Amino acid sequence: MSLKRNLIVLIWMLAASSALAQNSSTQANMPLRFINKIEIFAGPGLSFNRGNKFIENYKDANIENKRLLKVGYTAGVGIYHTLSKRIDLNLRFQFEKKGTMSELDHPLNPVNNDSRQLISTSYSYNYLTLSLAPIAYIDKEKRFALSVGGYLGKIGKTSGIITYSDPASPLAVNNFIGRIWDSYNPDGGINGSTFIPGLQSFEKYDYGIVIGFYHNISVSANQNISIRLIANYGIQDINKKSIIESLPEKNHSLSLILGYILNRNTKI
Repeated sequence: MSLKRNLIVLIWMLAASSALAQNSSTQANMPLRFINKIEIFAGPGLSFNRGNKFIENYKDANIENKRLLKVGYTAGVGIYHTLSKRIDLNLRFQFEKKGTMSELDHPLNPVNNDSRQLISTSYSYNYLTLSLAPIAYIDKEKRFALSVGGYLGKIGKTSGIITYSDPASPLAVNNFIGRIWDSYNPDGGINGSTFIPGLQSFEKYDYGIVIGFYHNISVSANQNISIRLIANYGIQDINKKSIIESLPEKNHSLSLILGYILNRNTKI
């Protein structure tokens, strides 16, 4: 089974167990359990990866690179352990799609006239991610909360699409699984390309900091809808330094997540 299919099965199993737990929770006062809240969540995200001029906004005398919006998503399951009336510990297991998208304007070889070439590049990275963060509620009703923690992600798949457009040639599109590195002359012309298949040029793991803002909406005594703004700020260079053509790159994503939370205990 694929990683995505495993996660879908896990989400359905958790949803079923949540429904059974809700039907069996009839006592007015229950002792706190080690796992006292269960959640399922999903939502869209934007990637703002950083580290080199070919994925960020950059301009010099010869080339101009524009960062474009890269849309992804997050979906997963989570559990909560209550530490106090105002603090929960949240562990989340999630599938994430993130990456980069950019457009490069550079001189067309040979660089002896005003001809230019546009190169549009889009990379998608699929990660399985585990995050852990304490959640601090900032009001007595637990409607608003802040969190700061960490994450560890394992890359599962990568894919790329590069489109070449210039006046001298028809539109060319290259779809591939892996990474393509172009090398450039000082005048901005391309002098070579290297293709590295699969995940050979990527670090297996990514890790970083998670920062979140939460708004909880009470549906019933033991059910909440959660709206969250989550920022993942990568620390790890996801490209292997052992690859000569490799340039530094770090993940940075911002997600808007909608979640359903079942409280397996009454309020404390």
